[in-house]
Amino acid sequence: LVNSLSRNSSIKTLNLSFHDDHNGNISRTGWQAFFAFLQTKNASLEYLRLRGEDFSDDDAISMANALTYNSKLRELDISGNDDITIRGWRAISSALESTNTALEKLNLRWSTVNNDDAAIVFANSLANNRKLTELNVATDGGFMI
Repeated sequence: LVNSLSRNSSIKTLNLSFHDDHNGNISRTGWQAFFAFLQTKNASLEYLRLRGEDFSDDDAISMANALTYNSKLRELDISGNDDITIRGWRAISSALESTNTALEKLNLRWSTVNNDDAAIVFANSLANNRKLTELNVATDGGFMI
């Protein structure tokens, strides 16, 4: 996947939602390589959907590094990732403070971000972010910031 994406700059939208790691679809090593690719200048994706991937904190940190260096990704959907703890959310929220990030929409619906500590971390990051226009942290579909 990473090799194909690095050679094809016309793909702007990618949906990799609900892959089951236990059936051999995308391994942890595969996700690490994918997030490393997103940090490169060859990454042309603007819309990325990664719903229900059960990312770990290490995956979230790799994703945050990608967000820090990626200036093209405008929309990210990581809803339904409820294995991320405050450690991972802290990394993602810190990435939102990067002046390089182009992220305008972030969907965290049905994730563990509704934890009070995570909410405080995101609130602090949002105070310094001028590009994000939509943040969805709903657990029932009724609340968006």
